[in-house]
Amino acid sequence: MEKENLKNYKHKIPWAGGEYEGQLKYGVPEGFGKLVMPNSAAYEGEWLKGKPNGRGTIYYSGGGIYRGAVKNGKRQGKGIYTGPDQQVYKGLWDKNKLVKSVD
Repeated sequence: MEKENLKNYKHKIPWAGGEYEGQLKYGVPEGFGKLVMPNSAAYEGEWLKGKPNGRGTIYYSGGGIYRGAVKNGKRQGKGIYTGPDQQVYKGLWDKNKLVKSVD
């Protein structure tokens, strides 16, 4: 079986200082998967060329959660961040910064 075809199978590998479980393409995360870091931070969602890209959920070690669009591991596009204090920020994000709030 070619490595290209292995992307449809679930794999567990060390990645970026944590443990990745999900689809691979040529040994690199691509498709859907989850990365868990030693500090309990995690990302679960779509991957492209080894980086979180697409729709996903980021779990921060301090307790916050972001659900929405992600580009290169950062909040980018439409999404909702709920802080550890349960404060909700909903809107458009650019490189992890909320640029436009939406109700």
